Amino acid sequence: MAKHSVKDYLQLFKDAFLLFKDHHPIKFASAIAYFALFGLPSIFLIIVAVLRSFFEKAEILAELEEQLNEVVGKEGGQILVTITDRFYEQASQNTWTLLFYTVSTVWLSTQLYRLFQNSLNELWQIKPAYESYWRKLWVERGFTLLLVIVTGLLFFASVLFEYALNLTVSTLGGNPDFESGFWAILVNILTILLVFVWFAFLYKVLPAVKIDWEPTLVGAAVNTILFVAGVWILWFLVIERDLEDLYAYVAPIIQVALWVFYNSLIFLYGASFTKVYAHLKSKEIQPAGYAYKYRIAKDEAAD
Repeated sequence: MAKHSVKDYLQLFKDAFLLFKDHHPIKFASAIAYFALFGLPSIFLIIVAVLRSFFEKAEILAELEEQLNEVVGKEGGQILVTITDRFYEQASQNTWTLLFYTVSTVWLSTQLYRLFQNSLNELWQIKPAYESYWRKLWVERGFTLLLVIVTGLLFFASVLFEYALNLTVSTLGGNPDFESGFWAILVNILTILLVFVWFAFLYKVLPAVKIDWEPTLVGAAVNTILFVAGVWILWFLVIERDLEDLYAYVAPIIQVALWVFYNSLIFLYGASFTKVYAHLKSKEIQPAGYAYKYRIAKDEAAD
């Protein structure tokens, strides 16, 4: 195996950016940010429905809002949870509204993941070729619905860890403070690890590809670093600013849209880095059994 210098690895960031900008990242990120305003409440509604067997709805929504407040701000978190709660109440009115909201919620939530799926397939130049309608339905709707549920479980995993840790330490006579100090750092580290797992999981299973674990994990690590940096940057540049002076009552929606837009961009950049890293390591991303690889022909006359 060929050895690579530090310069080779630094060059990856430039190569990833060139690949990133050649695949219309603004188009995909804008579409994802717009659709997220409808898709996120649908995803949260599914999470509430799944966890409803174990917790009260008010507890789930309160914890969901607390988690969202830390990334999209108080107003952004509040509006997402309010929409989710109203979806839930509307769906509970009668059998017909339950059926309507079930179908629309599944479609909206899986459609958001399909946007990520399609953007990865295009970026990695892979195109699915389904042998049947049912295979297509499973990949585009059934499998993405499972990803929605897994995302919800990962979202609440840090909460469950904090609860279990608090119970354990309290049983031993301790009184952990999760707002500051050692315990807060421990919970934050776990949260970052869960974000890393989520990115790696999406890169590995969402697109129609076969990809080795090494480029998957490296790409997810780069993405996680950019995600954490972005949370801090957006918090100080967007969340803490009084956007209501500019956007009035729609300011929380703008905050959520900007947050999703940025993270969609870094998700695509992380995917670009994953591809160039895989090429450097001679571990090329290959199409899955139901897909094929293609190349974009450049217009030589234009060159």
